Amino acid sequence: MRGSAGRALGTALGTLAMALAAAPAAASAAGAAPPQPNAAAAATPKPRPLALNDAADKALRAELARRGLEPSAVEPQLEALRAADPWVALVQGADRIGGAGAFAYMALDQAFAELGVPAAERMALADTDAASDQLTALGEQMKLFQDPALGIPEPWRASFAQLALDLGRARRLAAQALAGIDEQERRNLLEGVFKLVVAKGQEDAIDRGALARAALTALVATDAFLAGRAGNGPPVFAWRTDVPGVEGFALGPFATAAGPLYIGGVDRNTWSLTEHAVVVDLGGDDRHAPHPSRGPALTGADLSVIIDLAGSDGYEADVPATIGGGLFGLSLVRDEAGNDGYGGRALTQGSGSFGAGLLVDAAGEDRYEAGDAAQGAGHQGVGLLVDGEGDDIYAVGNFGQAAGAEGGIGVLADLSGRDVYLDTRASEDDHVQGSGAAGLPWQEARPGTGILLEVRGDDVYRAFVRAQGFALGGATGLLIDGAGNDLFVLEEQGQGRTESCTDHSGITRGLLIDLGGDDVRLVAAGHSQACSVPSAGSCSGTSVLLDADGTDVLRCGDEKTCRGVAAGDGRALFIDLGAKPPVRIGLPANPKPAPAGKVAK
Repeated sequence: MRGSAGRALGTALGTLAMALAAAPAAASAAGAAPPQPNAAAAATPKPRPLALNDAADKALRAELARRGLEPSAVEPQLEALRAADPWVALVQGADRIGGAGAFAYMALDQAFAELGVPAAERMALADTDAASDQLTALGEQMKLFQDPALGIPEPWRASFAQLALDLGRARRLAAQALAGIDEQERRNLLEGVFKLVVAKGQEDAIDRGALARAALTALVATDAFLAGRAGNGPPVFAWRTDVPGVEGFALGPFATAAGPLYIGGVDRNTWSLTEHAVVVDLGGDDRHAPHPSRGPALTGADLSVIIDLAGSDGYEADVPATIGGGLFGLSLVRDEAGNDGYGGRALTQGSGSFGAGLLVDAAGEDRYEAGDAAQGAGHQGVGLLVDGEGDDIYAVGNFGQAAGAEGGIGVLADLSGRDVYLDTRASEDDHVQGSGAAGLPWQEARPGTGILLEVRGDDVYRAFVRAQGFALGGATGLLIDGAGNDLFVLEEQGQGRTESCTDHSGITRGLLIDLGGDDVRLVAAGHSQACSVPSAGSCSGTSVLLDADGTDVLRCGDEKTCRGVAAGDGRALFIDLGAKPPVRIGLPANPKPAPAGKVAK
């Protein structure tokens, strides 16, 4: 990629490099060994930190010593915390990262790292064509917008051309990622997609490295367009009112490398397109409602991108797999300003199934409502929702607000504001608010990952079951809350809860990490707040609830199954410095005591 997109990529990678350079401090706070200042200090190193900060570390060591255990007795619990370190560092470093777009890039990169995509593959975003070929391709795209009758000034033509060229590359990469799934296989998979199960043998049908590059390239391309638009001057174009699928002033469609591209004016538009396309709306209180005839790609890969620069907009995803819902392709929404409303049925608002679905809303007091598989949901793909500023409301029925299943990862990150997270459907199959599922049957499924990151604000979390740091059958569920006085309300099974059977290989991890604030955590029934107790068979999960600071209130209906409770092969760790006692440890039956002289210090 050249020009503005190349500069944006450089900025993104530079931001990543700065964050990684700052990682030793963040990692030290999160449990990694701090660097030694000199050789003398290295000769007498201090004990390795165990927990999130010095106070939690001291409390944990004291409890280990009281029970006559060495730190290795809780190594699985500590390893679960170390595995969460990159996400903790993102929350702690959000202010340095700067903005929803940059945070989305880093969270997406880490999500693909969790799926096992090497850094070299994730970072290979640059166009490998010769510079002359890239300039020729850019010139071909610019010709699409140069008709004098359109009235598009040269700076805007260049921006649209570069955007189309870069998104075209993302589209090709998405097609490469899905090349292993032919038309008939896609038809066979569609039923399983909506049931969150897949046929045996399809678990690794996606080229995850190509999908990572496609999604990251799309983010970089839209960032470049957003960064460069300020110098383009006012969009005084020769608008039309007869563009198919649009009510209002618009131009297009332009047949670009990324597919059809539409441009909307600064007044109110209603978009009801029958095709997957790139939409750039320059302002106004708009309505985005894909036409009911739109369906998923059965060959190649869909690319749907909406960039909305201003206005309080309405997004209506009555058609599944739209408005940030990637099914057999890539879907991206970038909304820069306004108090927006998002509604939808399924596979929307940052949901990826055999693809990637991304939604980045930079600012505004927004409301998100959806049925299933939404608001950061991944199933054989990646779903990401990042909201920047504003007091927001999230409401989902099932499998959302950071949920992952069967080789997928779902991430929801809110950077600031007083936010409310609601689980609107009482069901024993819920997976919401940082929940990971294996799918069925467990032994044939590749487990998923759900990660909810709330950076700051006084927030409310309300769910029924399997939520707020829950994991099942080898999966991972993680909720990290940064600063703020928060309320967590749950019926049962969450707030650091795992359930796993012996016929499933893999590590099951459910964690709730709270970095500060005076919080209230209420559980009506039980099996919560660092609990690893099986409903049947033997449990091998690792459950952690760690609250690093604040004076907290905790209640649980069944105290015998809450706060540092484990059975079978399960392990649990409860650390809340505002509770009494502050540390509880759940271990398998007959744990080995520390050898003489080896008690934790």
